[in-house]
Amino acid sequence: MTSNSTRSSAMALRQTLLALSFQFFFVPSKAIQHQNQAIQHLQTSIDRTLPWDKDEALQAIAASMLLSVYEMENGESPLRWAIFFSGTKRIVDTIYTPGETYEGDSAVMMDWIFYYYTMCKFSVLHWLRTDEQQTWIARQRKIISKPPHSVSQHTASSGIVPSPFPLFITNRKISRKIPQANSPIQILTSWGCSLELLDILYEIFDNVFDRDSEQHKSPEHNIRLKALEQRLHHLIQCEHSDISNVGQVSSYNTQIAEFYRLAALLYLQRVARNSPRDAPHVIKLAADAYRALEVMARCDRPWPLFVIALEASTEDERRLVLVTIETLLERRPLRKWMTLRTMIQQAWSQIDLAKANNLDALLLYQSVINHQRVPPMFI
Repeated sequence: MTSNSTRSSAMALRQTLLALSFQFFFVPSKAIQHQNQAIQHLQTSIDRTLPWDKDEALQAIAASMLLSVYEMENGESPLRWAIFFSGTKRIVDTIYTPGETYEGDSAVMMDWIFYYYTMCKFSVLHWLRTDEQQTWIARQRKIISKPPHSVSQHTASSGIVPSPFPLFITNRKISRKIPQANSPIQILTSWGCSLELLDILYEIFDNVFDRDSEQHKSPEHNIRLKALEQRLHHLIQCEHSDISNVGQVSSYNTQIAEFYRLAALLYLQRVARNSPRDAPHVIKLAADAYRALEVMARCDRPWPLFVIALEASTEDERRLVLVTIETLLERRPLRKWMTLRTMIQQAWSQIDLAKANNLDALLLYQSVINHQRVPPMFI
C-alpha cells in the first residue's frame, strides 16, 4: 500500500509503521520521533482538497488507524486514541457509501475499522468518564464492508455442520431457520470471528441499558435481545477454504470464532438481559466456554477471554484463565494483556466479596473497567 510513493498519506503510513516498530522494541525516543513525523504527514494529507484519490484515502485511513493503535498501547491518555480514531472515521466518510459492498483493500480497511469500532463501543459503553470525543465515536454510523449475513437470509436445511468442539457443544438446536450446512459464514481470521458476529455484538452493545432505564426489559428490548440471541444460536462460522490454512491453524481459527460466539451469548444473558449467574442456561453456557478454552489451550483475543473470565466459578477455571494470559505474556509482553489480567483479578475479588449470584454483571463490568486510568481496549 505504501510502495515507493512520496504522497503525504504514504509517508504518514510509513512513519507510523516505524513508530509502532520502535514502540514494540521499547525504544520510546525513536517511536515518538516517528510518531510526530507521521502526524505531520497525515495532517498535510488531510488538508488536501476533496475529493480524494481512493488509494490516498486508504493510506490516510491506515495511518490514522495505526496511530490510534499506537496510543492505545501507550495508554497514557484516555483521549488521544479517540482523537485519531475519530479522525479515521472522518476520512472514511469521504469514500464510504452505506449499503455498498466493498472488496479488496477497501473491504479489509472497512472490516478493520468495524472491528475496532465495535470494541471501542464496548469500552465506551462501560466507561463512565466518557469525554466528548468518545461520545462522538459512540454515536457514529456503522462502517462495514458489506451487509452481514442474518438468519432470515438463509433457507431451511436439516444438514449438520461439524462443531469445532464436537465432544461438548451439543445444545445448538436444529430448526427450520438454521443456515445451510453448505453455506457457513466466513471467519475474518484477522479479527477472530465473522462479520456477522461482529455485527451482532455491535447491536448487543446498543441494547445494554441501566437497570432503572425504561428501555431495560421493555417489550421492545426483549424482542430485540431475543432476535440477537437467535442469530447467535443459528450462527455457524467456518474458515474460508484455502490450501494455506490447514491443520492446527485452521482448527484454531474455527475454535476461536466459536469461543467468540459463546462469549457473545454469555454477555447478552448476563449484561444485556441481566440473567443471574446461577441460571441454568448461564451455567451451561459458561461450562461450554471453559471446555472450549481448555481444548484450545490458548486464546489471543482479549474480549471473549475477559467475558468468559468474569464467569469463572471454580479455582480450576480461574487457573485456566491465568495460565492462558501468562502464556501470552511470555510470547509478547504487551500492555493490553497485563491490563486484562489486572481487571480479571479485580473482578474476581469483587465477586468473592459479594454474594456472587446477586452481583449485577453490568455493575461489575463498570466497576472493573472504570478502575483503570484509561479506557481499556479489547483488541
